[in-house]
Amino acid sequence: MVVFGKYKVINYKRFRLFVLISAILIVLTASVLIYNITAFSVNSNFFIEIPVRDGDTIWNIAKEYGTSNSILKDVYTIMELNNIEDGIIYPGQVIIVPSL
Repeated sequence: MVVFGKYKVINYKRFRLFVLISAILIVLTASVLIYNITAFSVNSNFFIEIPVRDGDTIWNIAKEYGTSNSILKDVYTIMELNNIEDGIIYPGQVIIVPSL
């Protein structure tokens, strides 16, 4: 029997398993947090600003500046980057699009 302060460990194998699982969970949580910080940090070198002209649509901009094989995916990315929910853009507005 092992004593840690005022706690007694009755089943040493179970205690070791608990410590091992706790350590694994801590490492996994830390790695997920680090990944999220690096994966979702916005680097301005990967985006360009496009001024919206009269007659422009998100679809046309995605066609011209798109980086994926799917225009629909590019439209969704542009809308997500610019917090556009209804798909409406206005002349003079500056939107961000991914660059190559």
